Amino acid sequence: MNELIAVGWAWVIVCEGFLLVLGAVNLITYRSNVPESAQSFAAVRSSENDFRSIVAPAIAALVTGLLVSVSATYAYDALRGKGEDNIGASFGFLMVALVILVILLQPLMRGELSTEKLAQHPQRIYLAAKSITGMEEDAPVRISRLRTALKNWTKRNAAYSMGWPAKAESPLMNTALEDVTEDAALPFLRAFGVVWRTGVVWATLRTAPWRFGWPLYILLVPLAAVATASFISGWPETSPLWGVGVILAGVLSLIVYWAGIIVVGVRRLAIARSFLPLCEAEFRDAGRRVEEHVARQTALSTVPTQLQAITAGAKRSERWAVIGALVGILSAVTVAFRGFTRR
Repeated sequence: MNELIAVGWAWVIVCEGFLLVLGAVNLITYRSNVPESAQSFAAVRSSENDFRSIVAPAIAALVTGLLVSVSATYAYDALRGKGEDNIGASFGFLMVALVILVILLQPLMRGELSTEKLAQHPQRIYLAAKSITGMEEDAPVRISRLRTALKNWTKRNAAYSMGWPAKAESPLMNTALEDVTEDAALPFLRAFGVVWRTGVVWATLRTAPWRFGWPLYILLVPLAAVATASFISGWPETSPLWGVGVILAGVLSLIVYWAGIIVVGVRRLAIARSFLPLCEAEFRDAGRRVEEHVARQTALSTVPTQLQAITAGAKRSERWAVIGALVGILSAVTVAFRGFTRR
């Protein structure tokens, strides 16, 4: 029993450290979330392609290679008769490697990176609209699709900013975060103050119970079970306050992790909302460019007709010029003949 309790406490401590690191990274890198307006849409597409073709396969190869090597080590020991459980461990590591491989290679399985897949939030939508020159055959269709993408983002803007684009809509979170201002440089303290608003954490848990609430299941549930078992069995006997300290550390790690996610999400939401007026203005400019291109094409289409009219007019002018020349020649001949007869 004591061994199981010790393993449980070890699991809790590892989870606490993991959550603290994740939360601290989000809090420290708060200011690294900046607008993408300085880039072009072509640069964004190139960056995504590089990630899909270089970074993702490299990470997948590194992680799965490590796990496969561990699996091979256990399999080799099992073949040498050093452990009966090594075959199971080898098979387990191999299955984990395959699962991680599928997860990491998902970006490569999503097909070609279309504009619709890349432009799903106001920053990208703005860049995509800005890249429309008006000369594309499907320019009006692109503008319409970008408007639809902006409407879809509006329905799930809060959840999307938290990093959960798969959520269809997030009305609870939209309501809880409706006061977030349109500020691309939202100060940290103002974003951190949102964490303590009543209803934000609850709305986030309701919207994404697994994506946001998974620490409850891997940390607090085991922590409660281990703490209860320790209290009943009297473990640890030497330092009762140690368990209380671990419990407080668990609560602190959970708060830091959730605060990090919400703070970064609020920053992204403020940046995205600052692009909403720019998107509308760029839609109008893109529509104007399309209209100008259509007007130029219409004007160019009338050029052949005008040339034909000019050519026909020139031919008529030449005909009258020839007739005039003939009349002049006849007049000159007549005058010359009359002069000759007078002599």
